[in-house]
Amino acid sequence: MATHATDHVSLVFIGHVDAGKSTTAGHLLYLMGQVDQRTVERCEEEARAQAGAGYAKAYIMDTNQEERTRGKTQEVALAHFTTPTRRFTVLDAPGHRNYVPNMIEGVARADVAVLVVSARAGEFEAGFERDGQTREHAMLARTLGVSRLIVAVNKMDDRTVNWSGDRYAEIVAKLRPFLGKTAGFGAPVFLPMSGASGANLRDPLEEETAPWYKGPSLVQALATIRVPRRDPDGPLRMAVTMRIKEAGKVMLGGKVELGTIRVGQDVTVGGGHSTGTVQAIESDFAPNLNEARAGDIVRIIVPCDARSGDILSCADRPLVPVDRFEAHISVLELPDHKPVLSAGYTAVLHVHGATTECSIECITGTLDRRTGQISTDQPKPKFARTGDSLGVRIKTAGNPVYLTTFDELPRLGRFTLRDQGKTVAVGKVIRLPGARP
Repeated sequence: MATHATDHVSLVFIGHVDAGKSTTAGHLLYLMGQVDQRTVERCEEEARAQAGAGYAKAYIMDTNQEERTRGKTQEVALAHFTTPTRRFTVLDAPGHRNYVPNMIEGVARADVAVLVVSARAGEFEAGFERDGQTREHAMLARTLGVSRLIVAVNKMDDRTVNWSGDRYAEIVAKLRPFLGKTAGFGAPVFLPMSGASGANLRDPLEEETAPWYKGPSLVQALATIRVPRRDPDGPLRMAVTMRIKEAGKVMLGGKVELGTIRVGQDVTVGGGHSTGTVQAIESDFAPNLNEARAGDIVRIIVPCDARSGDILSCADRPLVPVDRFEAHISVLELPDHKPVLSAGYTAVLHVHGATTECSIECITGTLDRRTGQISTDQPKPKFARTGDSLGVRIKTAGNPVYLTTFDELPRLGRFTLRDQGKTVAVGKVIRLPGARP
């Protein structure tokens, strides 16, 4: 059996609806040799009969018939490609606001995000305005642990743009301060491209196309982008995103966030509630593995009572689910009918692949923006409004959830609170029950 090297990167395409995410991802797979010409021709034929010829490359990723008929991604599609130095798992996330929970599930498995924005007249503005998904997707990606971002300015070949350097510069100037200061991405990589024609996806742009651009293609940017450090020697933590039972055997799919999982290893869920021995490990890159390390997205066969949203742990150091925790949150945008956040405020909690209803049990203080700690100079507030940062204690209303503190493992210590279909707050776990103050 094979063993994975440590060169795996999971890549998610995010952005406003109709920005061209699926078309870009599908065309990239074709250029990287993962899709043959016959498949493309079949997609072109189906696209002409349904959504239109322009959706042909999107059909490579959107295999669901309803997605093809409506021309909108609903579920996270998964594919892969390789370069001489890295293996990439591609996650194509939906852009429509109705499917944000599915988008969150995809982002929770990613190391790097490609934020696709449309350069077409009016489309960038629609995505970047208050109710657009460009802002929310970027904030969700950072909150869920993605620290590396590539911004792909798509549709540069549209007749309203025609590879205009001024239009590209305008979009970059508007996005850079938001992504850097507000979303916290630091220094994202920007590049112009066309998902439909394939320009600047694999091969660099020709000088006559855009003489003002001297940067990398998307594949070149992916080859050099720095991925997060991983710890294959820590206690196993695998976030479960899929459970399938076939022929009496249970297969769990997910991402190894910490440690290493091996065939023959005893693993547990529920703090020891259910324990089983790993019988097999596979991935899209290898059907039969000895082990998978932190960063790998795999499927395992194990007789264990786990479901999507659970965390699989090593049996000797189990992770115990909790029904309350202390956190620091930033309030992004409260709905008009609930303009204040106070004790008793209810929302939907999203953390890695888990989703459950929750409520604010109490506010523990105001955050000092300079130190990131609870301020000792200000009285404990009774409520918060949009833009405030504060400490809270959160109680789950449904199933307990698997968490770590942010300091222990950021990927499992970040969360979002959503209400009425919008992200109202983002936060990080500071303390779990039983921990010392």
